[in-house]
Amino acid sequence: MKKIFLLLFFITVSNLSSQIISGYGFKAGFTSSKFRWDYSSSSSLNFLDFESDRKPGINFGFFAEFFDYPYLSFCAELNYAEKGFQKDIIATTSQSPDTGNKVLWKVNFKYINVSLLAKPKINFGILTPYVLIGPRLDIELSKSAELDNIDGYKDYSSERFGLKLGAGTEIKLLGINFLSEFIWDIDFNEIYQNPNVKVTTNSFDLRLGIKF
Repeated sequence: MKKIFLLLFFITVSNLSSQIISGYGFKAGFTSSKFRWDYSSSSSLNFLDFESDRKPGINFGFFAEFFDYPYLSFCAELNYAEKGFQKDIIATTSQSPDTGNKVLWKVNFKYINVSLLAKPKINFGILTPYVLIGPRLDIELSKSAELDNIDGYKDYSSERFGLKLGAGTEIKLLGINFLSEFIWDIDFNEIYQNPNVKVTTNSFDLRLGIKF
């Protein structure tokens, strides 16, 4: 799936670059993500169901727009994104089993993100609100952990296929379009699953950008 998606992305961009690209630019912003562990009823561990706090991260990348119709265009994106989870927990010891210091449990996943998006829009002159929707693929670059052993996450999926869904606005000033966006990343599959537990993710992006 990863190779097919990447091949389609690069073929699309290369074939369109010389003739029908209507704009290109850069986007960067903030990513917020969290994980949830749901235990199966058959495991008798339902009481361990757990949801992390949101972990902040950054995202940035490049995009190109093509097929620019009055109410619709298309967008290809290549981004770097940081996701993962964190949680304040109490660290206890054998000497102090009931009390302890609060420590931060945090795991970071870094990805290259590839997306092919439809962009329905309405042009009001200098202001153009729009929607973004389409498939995305996250390809893991690396992962790291604070407090935890990163080997415990070696079986977590290194490829996350899903959907980008969001809304944004373009404001045109001095021939340049300034962008602001809110984007949900929706995964089609769990990042990890075994007979006892499944781990799902949830993340969104706040992005600013410039289109030329």
